[in-house]
Amino acid sequence: MNIGILGGTFDPIHAGHLVVAETARESLGLEKVLFVPAGVPVHRGLTEASGEDRYRMVLLAIEGNPRFAASDFEIRRQGPSFSYETIRHFSEQYGSEAKFYLILGADAFQEIGTWYKINSLARLVTFVVAGREHARHPENLPEGVKFQELAMGFFSVSGHDVRQRMKEGGSIRYLVSEPVRQYIIEHDLYR
Repeated sequence: MNIGILGGTFDPIHAGHLVVAETARESLGLEKVLFVPAGVPVHRGLTEASGEDRYRMVLLAIEGNPRFAASDFEIRRQGPSFSYETIRHFSEQYGSEAKFYLILGADAFQEIGTWYKINSLARLVTFVVAGREHARHPENLPEGVKFQELAMGFFSVSGHDVRQRMKEGGSIRYLVSEPVRQYIIEHDLYR
């Protein structure tokens, strides 16, 4: 089974995440893409929305796509969210026949050399790198890192943009799915 793992803060999940996940699923022939909201992000600052809110928004955003699933593994566990521990968890869950593709943006791939147990993680996954405008690959890849670029155009939306628009009273329509937009409004997030 070929499984894509798309982690992140998802603060909130937006159209860019969904486009990347679907492009990876189709391009790589993935049976499933798991969305894994970070509990305590290591490489980003604290989230504005709670783990529970971010997980619920992911569930709303992926509803209706039978190839997408969500896991609250990182939110439920104590301590920082490390991809190595998450992949080990899913390896135990899905067994040795599963092949994992860790989907990430080029900005996160730039920092790959600083990741926790990167050499061990590199033995467990193939990295799938979604390009971002003006992003480059790291100059010195850690030993054993295998990666594929995800062929897609640049889609300029970020969680920061969505949060900023909410703070300024702007529209987030079409940047997030309609159920996520309604959730954000009903729960008064990002004000």
